Amino acid sequence: MIFVDAHVHIYDCFDLETFLDSALENFRAEAARCQQEDAFTALLLLTETAKENWFHRLAGYAGNQSGNRTESIGNWTFHRTNEDYSLYAQSEKSQGFFLIAGCQIGLPT
Repeated sequence: MIFVDAHVHIYDCFDLETFLDSALENFRAEAARCQQEDAFTALLLLTETAKENWFHRLAGYAGNQSGNRTESIGNWTFHRTNEDYSLYAQSEKSQGFFLIAGCQIGLPT
């Protein structure tokens, strides 16, 4: 089963480790509710404003395409995928989710 949080903002005031832990816990709780604890894929679709680019910041933690220079945020590491606009965030327990780059668009007034 695939679980998607389709409108996610990250702000500078957030503690990133707590943010990531909470996102994973929310996905795990929903998977348990659907009896899919061992068979789910999770995605956070980032909805960034013109002033924020958290995807780019987090991609910096993933290092380069060959995996060199990987850094962590607390118990979390980030891994590049075959796509330029997605990352895999992995906890030390080898659980995680995909982060997909996205932006908020304005509606005509």
